[in-house]
Amino acid sequence: GIFVPILEQAGKIEKLDRYVMTQVVKDLHEKLLDGSQVVPVSLNLSQMDFQLMSPLDELNALTMRYQVPRHLLHIEITERVVAKSREQMETAINRFHEAGYDVWLDDFGTGMSSLSALKDYKVDGVKLDMEFMRSFHENARSSIIIRALIEMSHSMGTEVVVEGVESREQLTFVRLCGVNYIQGFYYASPMPWEELIKSTFWTNYVHMDQLPYYQ
Repeated sequence: GIFVPILEQAGKIEKLDRYVMTQVVKDLHEKLLDGSQVVPVSLNLSQMDFQLMSPLDELNALTMRYQVPRHLLHIEITERVVAKSREQMETAINRFHEAGYDVWLDDFGTGMSSLSALKDYKVDGVKLDMEFMRSFHENARSSIIIRALIEMSHSMGTEVVVEGVESREQLTFVRLCGVNYIQGFYYASPMPWEELIKSTFWTNYVHMDQLPYYQ
């Protein structure tokens, strides 16, 4: 919230995102080498990334250099980015798919173009914006919308992540809705990679093939 806007304003955000891409692929490479179980990791791309570099070319070079299977990398593009550059994003999504990456639509459901984006773009999954969970307890309509979005997405063959799950009540509800993955503080808060792989979260879920979601 402090340095990302500054980097965007300075036109330098791609340097940070390029570093993140590299580090994620290197981490996966190291875990694969030592025989550890790994799960797909999501990479968020901004509109400026597509203006200042070629994310696909960067990732292709990294996966080839470190011999990391591309299905282990999920590309996340926000609904806002898709809405601003529809033709460019359609081409980008198709190219990512052709190269072997999954593409997910992030922050889904809160923008004016949500349904249009789901209609026009073939994405592998959507992430329901955490705003729905934040109003879950106070606004009964939130649960109706969440259930409807999950059912609609599944009917189109699209997987769903629900963001912002923080309580047992929320977890039980989204499970009953048949959601594919869950992301939120109920399972774990953000932490450095080194701490994650030593945590009880990693031990309890990854090694039991039950990891709900990792980003």
